[in-house]
Amino acid sequence: MKKTPLLITAFCLSFLTIGYFVYTALQSEKPRQAWDLVPKDAILVYEGDYNQITNRVGDSSLNSILYRIEKDSIPGSYLFRKELFGKVSLGSLHLTQREGFDFVTYHSLSKNLKDKFNKFLLTKKEAKSRVFEGSEIIELAIAKSKIISIAFIEEILVISSTPFLVEDVIRKSLSEVEGFRESYPILYSLARIESDNGNLYINLKQLSDFQNLFLSRKNTSAIARYLGGAMLVDLKVKDHSILMNGFALDSISSKSSVLSMFNKQRPVSFDLKSILPLKAGLVAHYGISDYSEWVKSRSAFCKFHRKSLLDSLHQLEKSYDFTQEKLGKAIGDEVAQFTLSDEDKSLFAIEIGNKSLLISMLENLNSGVNKEVNYLETYSGYEIRKSNLPQLVHTLFWPL
Repeated sequence: MKKTPLLITAFCLSFLTIGYFVYTALQSEKPRQAWDLVPKDAILVYEGDYNQITNRVGDSSLNSILYRIEKDSIPGSYLFRKELFGKVSLGSLHLTQREGFDFVTYHSLSKNLKDKFNKFLLTKKEAKSRVFEGSEIIELAIAKSKIISIAFIEEILVISSTPFLVEDVIRKSLSEVEGFRESYPILYSLARIESDNGNLYINLKQLSDFQNLFLSRKNTSAIARYLGGAMLVDLKVKDHSILMNGFALDSISSKSSVLSMFNKQRPVSFDLKSILPLKAGLVAHYGISDYSEWVKSRSAFCKFHRKSLLDSLHQLEKSYDFTQEKLGKAIGDEVAQFTLSDEDKSLFAIEIGNKSLLISMLENLNSGVNKEVNYLETYSGYEIRKSNLPQLVHTLFWPL
């Protein structure tokens, strides 16, 4: 009788051991997918048919750029564009140095197409081969001063003009480290449009570093640093424009991202566009349908990132006849920030909900700060007033 528990324990251990090895064997037989190779540090990943975004309809500078990226990413593009037509490929964007970036493309090939590609490479005398971590990397000159690196990881063709990016992909294939897809699993459960030009998965935490490559003055704003976690957008490429529409995820902590401040807000129409100048270089539009809820979320965000701002807001309420409740009644549900010729000089537009209440509040603020008569000027039928509190908008709407 005493041996029975031991026999049951031994049986359970044997069963679990067999189950583990069967599971491991099944996993090892599962073909590797291109998504399994994309490193976590990718700024964005394009998923779609390259032929879709490079279909050159008309003389479009945008399509010319996209065509060049695609052409450089697939050696012998004239041979393989037809073969890859209708097939989904991936392309990831990475920072390569302080002021540079590059792409890695991933193409899942059939055995027949893989053999064709290998034969194509054998015809190129300028192709050189080296081994990295057990995988062969072929360096192929495709232009006078341009060399691309090519590697096969099982049936997936990996290409980049930056050698260490291909090496990063190889390292990813040999380890169990978390990749881009594992970092943002929720993105892949969101709805997508099938009849578009592909999907774009964006790492919002690294996007600001990429944007700063193109700015003369680096953007260090809270929106750039704490916008959110990740984004999935559907792409529609037409002539000189790209339309992006989709979903964004805030960060894991509900208090640490700018997007988290809008969780309880409903969408509003963009009526402010009627007053914005056509020469505006950049416009950021925000809908604040419930100002009191936005203030609560903003307070949580400020406590998490910048406590001093709350102190100045409380001082404003204490010193003047000014409350956030009154402000919520005075303003509308839209605010917008825009730039003109000088990117360092931005303007802020606020929709008015109750004009007389808002003017009364501003006059009280000005009188409290400066006993002089409030500045008032008319131009083309409009009143121009001056606030004696230059940090007023910053205090009320930071980080927007």
